[in-house]
Amino acid sequence: MSAPRRSFISTALVIAAFLPWFAVFFVPALSLLRTGQLTGTDWTLSGFFAGLVDPLLLAKVQFTAGQAMLSALISCLVGLPLGIYLRHSPRATDWLKIPFGVPTLVASAAWVSILSRTSMIYSFEAVLMSHVVLNIPWVASLVAEAAGGVPVGWDELARSLGARSFTRWRTVYFPVIAPALFSGFSQVFILCSMSFTLVTLLGGGPPVETLEAAIFASVRTGTLDLVTGANLSLWQLVLSLLPWLALRMFWKPIAIPAVRPASGAAEPRWHRVLALAWVAPYAVFFKDVEPTVLVSSKFWSEIRDPLLLSLGLAISVGVLAVLWSSLAIAALSSMREGRRQKVVEVLFLLPSGVSTLTLSLGFWLAYSAWIDPFEGSIAALIFVQALIFFPLVFRWLWPLARLRSQAALDVARSLGASPLRAWLEVEWPRLRQPFIHAVALVSAASTGELAAVSFFSSERMVTLPLLVSRWLAQYRFEYAHGVAAILLVISGVLTLGSRWER
Repeated sequence: MSAPRRSFISTALVIAAFLPWFAVFFVPALSLLRTGQLTGTDWTLSGFFAGLVDPLLLAKVQFTAGQAMLSALISCLVGLPLGIYLRHSPRATDWLKIPFGVPTLVASAAWVSILSRTSMIYSFEAVLMSHVVLNIPWVASLVAEAAGGVPVGWDELARSLGARSFTRWRTVYFPVIAPALFSGFSQVFILCSMSFTLVTLLGGGPPVETLEAAIFASVRTGTLDLVTGANLSLWQLVLSLLPWLALRMFWKPIAIPAVRPASGAAEPRWHRVLALAWVAPYAVFFKDVEPTVLVSSKFWSEIRDPLLLSLGLAISVGVLAVLWSSLAIAALSSMREGRRQKVVEVLFLLPSGVSTLTLSLGFWLAYSAWIDPFEGSIAALIFVQALIFFPLVFRWLWPLARLRSQAALDVARSLGASPLRAWLEVEWPRLRQPFIHAVALVSAASTGELAAVSFFSSERMVTLPLLVSRWLAQYRFEYAHGVAAILLVISGVLTLGSRWER
């Protein structure tokens, strides 16, 4: 392929990948900064900063940062030894990621059921516990993958030189584990600072109210206050982006060849039991579900439309997020390695620090001429959720795509295959399973998403998560538990079913 044609294709791919990024992320973020102008008020720099340092707003910032910091710290303190212990059990390490597919609403409703007869219900402690249990497996999986990549010979060499256990840990394992541990800490901090569903259902209202809950209250409940909502969203952006930027600037993973068994046949079975134990609390619904409810025609008639809508939204979000990630990966693959490629990669990952409600508010402000959240918008729901999951999918698939078999591709091209045919024959068999698994995981996580659904839903567009939330508020626990159990089964089928595809 000639150099001009290659440059043209690369430029076209980058532009195509950035079009949704610009429309769904950049324009809404810019709209948050122009809220005063959009609402018709006199916008001044002094008034802008005065709104940001309002004492009531700062109190919410302090609570959000404090609970996120504590949740991340506890998750890392427990996830670190768990990950080290399971470092030589790759199958158990993979199973640690299964809780990621548990819908957040299901996790919230499960803890409501578990804590309903205790004094912890509707408290800061309940929010903290739910965050910690949900995020420990994620930290442990990151640590286990990093620690499992340390060659056994390194530890044996240090031991032969007389190094004791702590010295071997400090000099052999910690330099490799530290980037993964700090990555896990920053990701948990960001996720907990953006938490909405867990805080809404378990916090019990103020004073257990994060920035996310306050954003929702400023727009969807009481008086419509876009300026306050925008100020809350800007603080949310600061809290979310600072850890991510610090991680990108100061912590770099150590690239070493992983020496891990190809099969988990020799792993102790209870290692996988230990990994799956973090899903056990969410099975509480099967204990509380009334069989008569599940066989009731009234129950199924009430959930039929929300069920179909939720499944359609979840699959659409999963497919769109993976297709967008694939386009971004193709754009980066067409570029030469260097500073330009790294800048583009950072820009693609920038939405990692944006919360769902912050993006939803910005999306509404940017496209208010076409979208009314009080009337509902399926397109807005799909695009907002796809952007939220896009960085996660991209961060997972991009390292796999970079390990392409260039020699095999060159051989296929020399035998007369077109670039597309060569890629389909050489690379797609290796990437098919991760791509399908990414669609399944995103779809499973999207089935229980409540933040964007609460923002853009309406009476004629009710999803299963919104239905569960309403039924819990109406004390229709038998119906809410039945729907939550169905959500858990759907997410489990999507998460585990993709692993059996060959």
